[in-house]
Amino acid sequence: MANQTSVQPLLEKRLATRTLTAECGLPESEMTPFLDHLDTIAREKGFEKKQVTLVWRDVGVVGSSALISEGIPNFGKPFLGLLMLPLLPLLLVKRKIEARPQETVTSTAATLLHPTNGFVRPGEMLLVLGKPGSGADALVRVLGQTPQRVNRAYREVSGDITLNGMPNKEFKAQFRNEVLYSGDRDLHIPALTVRQTISSALQFKIGRTSSEEGADAVRDENASFYEDWLGLGEALDTVVGDEFLRGVSGGEKKRVSIAEQLLGSAAVNLWEQTTRGLDSTYALQVIKGIRMLTTKLKRTTVMHINQTGDSIFNLFDNVLLLSRGRTVYFGPTSKAQSYFERLGFRPLPRQSVSDFINSVTEIKERTLAGGVDPKGVPSTAEEFEAAWLSSEEYRNQMTELANCESSVVSDNVLENFVAAENAFRNEYHSSGSLSVFARTAGEQVKACLTREFLLLRGQLWTVVATILFEVVVGIIIGSINFRQPLNGQGAFSRAGIIFFSLLFNSLQASAEIPKLVTERPFTYKHKEWSFYHTGLHYFSWALADLPIRVIKTLLFGTIIYWLAGLNPNPLRFFTFLLFNFFSGFSYSSFSRFLTAVSSDAAMAIRLNALWLIPCLLYTGYLIPYPEVRPWFKWFPWINPLFYSFRALMANEYRDLVFKCTDDYVVPTYESAPAAFKTCNLAGAKPGSLEVGGGDYIAHAYSLDSSLAATWMNFGGVVGLWLLFLSLSVLIAEWLERGGSVGNRMIFQKLPKNHVSLSESGSRESLSLTIDDEKGTEFSRHDRLLTKVTSSKIAPNVNLTWKNLNYWVDSKSGGESQLLTNVTGCLRQGRMLALMGFSGAGKTTLQDVLTRRKVSGRTEGTVFVGPCQQTASFKRIMGYAEQMDILTPTMTVRESLRFSAYLRQPVDVSIDEKAKFVEEVIELMGLHEIADALVGRLETGVGINLTDRKRVAIAMELCARPELLVLDEPTSGLDTYAAFQIIRLLRKLAENGLAILCTIHQPSATLFEYFDDLLLLSSGGRTVYFGEIGPQSRTVTNYFERHGAAVFDPSENPAEYILDAGNGLRNEDVDALVDWVQLWNSSPEAQLVEDIVSQLRTAPANEKAKPGEELEYSVSTIQQIPIVTKHMFTTYWRKPDYNFGILVAIIFNCLYTSLTFFQVGNDRAGAVNRIFSIFMTACWTVVSINFPLPHFCDMKKNFLHESAQGFYNWFAFSTAISVVEIPFVVIRGTVFFLMYYYTTGLSGSSYAAATFWIFQVLAQLFGVTLSQAIGSITPDFRKAMIIISFIGSVIPGVAGLALPAPLMSPFFQFFYYLNYYVEATLTTEFRDLTIKCSDSEFLMFKPPPGNTCSAYMAPYFSGGGPGYLKDPTATDVCAFCQVSDPSSMLRQMFGFNYSNVALCATGLLAMCVFNRLVMFVALRYHARRSSKFQ
Repeated sequence: MANQTSVQPLLEKRLATRTLTAECGLPESEMTPFLDHLDTIAREKGFEKKQVTLVWRDVGVVGSSALISEGIPNFGKPFLGLLMLPLLPLLLVKRKIEARPQETVTSTAATLLHPTNGFVRPGEMLLVLGKPGSGADALVRVLGQTPQRVNRAYREVSGDITLNGMPNKEFKAQFRNEVLYSGDRDLHIPALTVRQTISSALQFKIGRTSSEEGADAVRDENASFYEDWLGLGEALDTVVGDEFLRGVSGGEKKRVSIAEQLLGSAAVNLWEQTTRGLDSTYALQVIKGIRMLTTKLKRTTVMHINQTGDSIFNLFDNVLLLSRGRTVYFGPTSKAQSYFERLGFRPLPRQSVSDFINSVTEIKERTLAGGVDPKGVPSTAEEFEAAWLSSEEYRNQMTELANCESSVVSDNVLENFVAAENAFRNEYHSSGSLSVFARTAGEQVKACLTREFLLLRGQLWTVVATILFEVVVGIIIGSINFRQPLNGQGAFSRAGIIFFSLLFNSLQASAEIPKLVTERPFTYKHKEWSFYHTGLHYFSWALADLPIRVIKTLLFGTIIYWLAGLNPNPLRFFTFLLFNFFSGFSYSSFSRFLTAVSSDAAMAIRLNALWLIPCLLYTGYLIPYPEVRPWFKWFPWINPLFYSFRALMANEYRDLVFKCTDDYVVPTYESAPAAFKTCNLAGAKPGSLEVGGGDYIAHAYSLDSSLAATWMNFGGVVGLWLLFLSLSVLIAEWLERGGSVGNRMIFQKLPKNHVSLSESGSRESLSLTIDDEKGTEFSRHDRLLTKVTSSKIAPNVNLTWKNLNYWVDSKSGGESQLLTNVTGCLRQGRMLALMGFSGAGKTTLQDVLTRRKVSGRTEGTVFVGPCQQTASFKRIMGYAEQMDILTPTMTVRESLRFSAYLRQPVDVSIDEKAKFVEEVIELMGLHEIADALVGRLETGVGINLTDRKRVAIAMELCARPELLVLDEPTSGLDTYAAFQIIRLLRKLAENGLAILCTIHQPSATLFEYFDDLLLLSSGGRTVYFGEIGPQSRTVTNYFERHGAAVFDPSENPAEYILDAGNGLRNEDVDALVDWVQLWNSSPEAQLVEDIVSQLRTAPANEKAKPGEELEYSVSTIQQIPIVTKHMFTTYWRKPDYNFGILVAIIFNCLYTSLTFFQVGNDRAGAVNRIFSIFMTACWTVVSINFPLPHFCDMKKNFLHESAQGFYNWFAFSTAISVVEIPFVVIRGTVFFLMYYYTTGLSGSSYAAATFWIFQVLAQLFGVTLSQAIGSITPDFRKAMIIISFIGSVIPGVAGLALPAPLMSPFFQFFYYLNYYVEATLTTEFRDLTIKCSDSEFLMFKPPPGNTCSAYMAPYFSGGGPGYLKDPTATDVCAFCQVSDPSSMLRQMFGFNYSNVALCATGLLAMCVFNRLVMFVALRYHARRSSKFQ
């Protein structure tokens, strides 16, 4: 990390022989000067001995027995658990009695790694090899991650790990920045560009420098080197992306991950699957660079790679081979092959050393040397371990290990390291030499803040949209409450406006949840890498929110304040803005805290809803503080809205005077003097028709209107903001939620050998059941293979494409071309390998051919046989995508059956389809996990990545396709598993199937299985298309003839071809060879054109059956029951969704009903009934978010499966509509039972039945609205923004702040959509009798000589409501204005009992409308997804 001015010209240099525009990285000659300079700077600054010797002895890993479990979680299990709760003591006693004394830890745990020993010295690279379940990933994780994270993953880690002689825990506590571990997932912030990602990493890792050029120059020079070395030049201004945001390719993302880790300048680097997603050229380039860096800078490097060729294998110093958690070999890579040859094994021709040594532990893979007795060689992992422990090589390695440990002590390695580390930190850490972080806390916040503003700038449309949304809502609510008068109605509505302004700010917090949850994995990674404190990152989120929140508050507050005609005093206006700002900020801080403790977005949404409702209840608007029940007296004091409401009410009403007019004067005689009247307004005095604002809020809300009270409440708001912000920061720093570090498999029914599954941590290594071809016996597995591959392939099913071009919109404007005039064909009975450099457009080509692109512009033609692609194409095509999109709630067997039932022809019976599925399961070696839940990788529950890849392929086989397209089917698999899958594909091709397969790093053996090759360069331009030929001679001869070096038959032809196409194998290294231009003018290219034309002019299949143009194999009527059953299973097995919502409902009902517990029959009781039912309506609004995360997941699966030819939009929409109904009824019923009778609402059966019906309809409305919004938006984040908008507007037009009769006619239309509130309130008040309490009577004096009865007689004869407490009184009349509750509703809200049936119809119609929106939107997305018009 030093100044490289002297080597800057080298960084600007490029390979003269590179003829493709795709960057391939710097060559060794250009890397060496830079690394030499870094070494020189290290020596000058005194940190050249920042080196670490890593040693481990007897390290073992034990996982929990829960890694394998029986019984898939479902909606019914929590209820069963509740029923069993009373029996819990008896069950515990029974378990204790039945427990066996001799039971040990091993019977309740799974051993992932048996005791193993090893060491890595500075300047050395260790390769860890092993099949899935070998424990290789566990070892690398234990060595690399902090003990805290390791303890989350495993039950027990035994043995000793030392770094420079210091125990692992102590070393990583003091020098965590010097040990970096990278998992197999590339975790990056999707919206950042590659340049911004690298720049941000450098901002965190370089705090200062003594260089004259300064820290910024050093950061720029380091960034330039790594960008050039890793070939990221063309992708610098492209966002990294994820499944929602199109970004760089998978290979480019992997290189960004490598750059980000190396920029940390750690002494020890540990990697999982470093080369996954990279083609062989880039993989070799990357490992060579790491080799040079490790050697020159004396780094310590450990890598776990599943597949590697000899060119990469030979770059490592040592290799550690594991099998089922046991050490098979540890020693020099140069001696590994000879060790196993002495045991009696021999490699196959052209088999790489890593493939050879990794294959010997599997009987089906290994090959014995001539004359060796199979019984005389090790067969099991235990036998291999025993052979190793008794070998001379083991003793030599143990001697080396002991020498390594002793040299650490004798050479004072630790002391030298500490001194070097201090020197390094003094040079680059602005935080000082005592901190593992390079930047101070303030600088970390500043760097995080800078990154947040970069994100905001990159997503400017979102910011602008949310600001416009605030403006629109402000205009709507301000218009509804336009110019409130200073009369009785104005006194009531002003409080409602203040309440809504606080409610609105609170509802916006939920829109942040997707961002907070999705960015957590990146944050945790950076925390472990000592980039920054997680808590400070949360704090930076809050600070980044400040300017936007200020703008929103100014716009929304200004609009609503002046449109509503609130207090015109400027000081009062700015006070209004101030409290709205801090109350929203305080509320969002606690919302962030709730999100930080939530495991996922769905839980965060529910917790935020559960927090919002009591906050609204206890603002002081619905229930004044003195009337709060004793058991909830504490809550208002932790509610920021409570303080803000009290302050804003005092701010608004202080010094205002309200005049009573019209209905607010009692009695309403125009001729009577004011002395004999009173005002029906809280705080009124007999004989006066004016009420002071302070008196009004003192009597109506028990609030103090003094200026001092206002600013005391400001202290409360700010104090809660600081408290909640501190809580969110602390919880983010110390608690990690979401994600997983291991896979837990859940079986519907445990297989017989589940013990061995548990012990290995996974299944045995993908032992596909295709027998070895060396045998001549026609085995059972051969018969299975014959059955599976015997589907009838229609003649002339060839796929051809001509002059394909594809453009996407560029971030800088214009278009970027990803495919350029690509022509080729996929012929029946042949396997086509699609290869190219990372970012060359391989996946793009497959997506275009299979019609999966939903954006961009495409030109060219694609034909199936002699006809252009039609809707029937998806019926004959299978496409296993790079991202394995599987339904997580299904078992493997259920997933395969679902594919077979819907995608095989309708004339095949269900029994035949089920039988075929069992044959595929057996063939693919999935029988051991057939009843395992598929699950999700992110949660750590379900099958592992390797099995997911094979299940995805099996699903396509179950459809019996005629064209099969696979994107990286061997990525992430070990060599043997990849070999078996390619063998299976070869068998399928021999039976007539046409197969297109993207492959990154094929071994020479795998490459031989393909017939044709399509090689692409940057920009999707063709370098070669044609036959591979025997021993790959056809394709290698092509490159040799045009200037490439002579191909050596002993090397990997795939690597040779990639290198040659990239200009790295030119015979004349100074000559420029444009391989793209050579191809375009070659006779081979013309031959491809001729073949394509010939295939397109071939006669069509005359035996094509009627209905061939149908889009799906099964009709819609037949799809619906299959999809509905599938959907119900998904819902039933999602207790975190359905039962989670039910738990949220129960809690909401508890605190709502206990707040309004057993409401009385006085006037206050009537108002509480109104508010209580309004709050149940508010729950419907805030719960709209609940179904959204689940629906967005379902929608993603639907779009994938619809494009695959499973089912259409109508079947999916119908299924999800039918399945939701029983769960909605359950939720509505639970809500009714928990709330209705506890609150003490009307006991009449009619009122209760009406409430239950409308509660179910309201729940249905919430679900349908959420799913309608989810269906029209592209992703979860945008759906949350729209739902926040709708959820904010609905309460504003609900009539709680301003009754409908006072609204303008336009807004009354929206108000009358409150069918639920009108129906439930009118039936509740229908037979209700209300009597005023003593404090609720209005007091006024009758004229002298009149009794109260005589004075009020004209009022009552005119139909006026109410009654007198004492009609014969002559001094003071006590009058209760409410006698008929129904008239009260008509007067306040315009509600009528006669509208109940209309309300039911209207609410049901709204649900139907929401469903129609979903149907139409899903139809549009499905058509757009598959591009069949």
